[in-house]
Amino acid sequence: MMAELIEDVKLDDDGKIEKTEDFGINDHCALIEKIEVEEAVKTDLSAAQLDNLTAYFVSLPSEPAMKLWSVVGASSEKNAIGLHTRSGDFLVRILAG
Repeated sequence: MMAELIEDVKLDDDGKIEKTEDFGINDHCALIEKIEVEEAVKTDLSAAQLDNLTAYFVSLPSEPAMKLWSVVGASSEKNAIGLHTRSGDFLVRILAG
């Protein structure tokens, strides 16, 4: 199920972010840990996948968001730049408190 959720979050056609709406912090952190272990963001993502990943990212509470940020940043420079470009305002809000 978790591997399916990882794919759902970054699908080309429709990121199914709504599947994570009822997640608590622990659920999000577990999903992000699985994304890291499976190296799901290590390869360069398409623009659509980055849009979907960004939609998930900005839906997160600050703690899991920063975990996802660090996973993406450590995995792929292109993906980190793409995520930052798409979510700069969100990053400023969570970093500024």
